[in-house]
Formats: sequence, structure tokens, C-alpha cells
Amino acid sequence: MPPKKSKRPTKFATRKKSSRASRPIEHRTPPRSFDAVRQIAHTLEGVEDAVSYGTAALKVHGALFIRLREDDDTLVLRCPIDDRDALIESDPDTYFLTDHYLNYPWVLARLSTINPALLRDIVVMAHHHALADVRRSGRRKLSTKKPQS
Repeated sequence: MPPKKSKRPTKFATRKKSSRASRPIEHRTPPRSFDAVRQIAHTLEGVEDAVSYGTAALKVHGALFIRLREDDDTLVLRCPIDDRDALIESDPDTYFLTDHYLNYPWVLARLSTINPALLRDIVVMAHHHALADVRRSGRRKLSTKKPQS
């Protein structure tokens, strides 16, 4: 009797990997709580609405600084690693990390528990750090917005 074939792929088996580019992007309507974040952000220099991973996002001169995660309750905010650690220590129920963000200058924040009095400060912090990176790198996307007369 011939040996049974294993259903597990061997180390030489090739599997087709789905690339992020081949996945369709689904534009979703952001929740009302993200509208408050957007309103604050649009008072700052060079901010534009965007989409990142199919969810609402904000960019400054083309650089992402805030995005909404797929659960519609978590913000991904640009934040230096040193500041991020202090934020997490100050309010671990609101600010947190996943392994994915450990080596990157981002922090996660729950919209449902964020202190409304601090929301503006958090948005300004994320904008400030992204803008500093844009200026440091010398890359600056020209705004497509028409000046208001």
C-alpha cells in the first residue's frame, strides 16, 4: 500500500501570496467620532483627507499621520517612540500597542476612551511629528486644494 500524502505543504511547495495591491480597497464611511478628529486636523497646516488600508486617514503634505483602524474605534497616531511609552503609561486603557507597531513611531488610541479634553493635543502631536519628518526628508507634496478667496 502506498504511503499517504500529507495535506500540509512541504517546504518546497509554493503558495501564491496575495499582495496588498491586488486586494480591492473598500471605502467606508468613518464613524462620527472620527469626524471630531478630522475637524481638529483640518485646522492645521497642509492636512488632507486620505484612505489607508480601506479606512479614513489624514495626511500632512502626503505623509500619513492618523488613520482609523478597521474596528472603527482605534486611531493609529504618529508618535515618537519615547513619547509613546509615556502616553501608554499615563493611560493604558486608552493608549496601547500591538506587536506590529513595536519598532515604528506609532501609537494606538481607543476613540471610545480618549479624554475629549486631550483629543486636540493628541492630533496636534501626531501632525507635528509627521510634519517634522516631511520637512526633514525634504519631500513635500504640493497641495491640490485651491486657495479660498
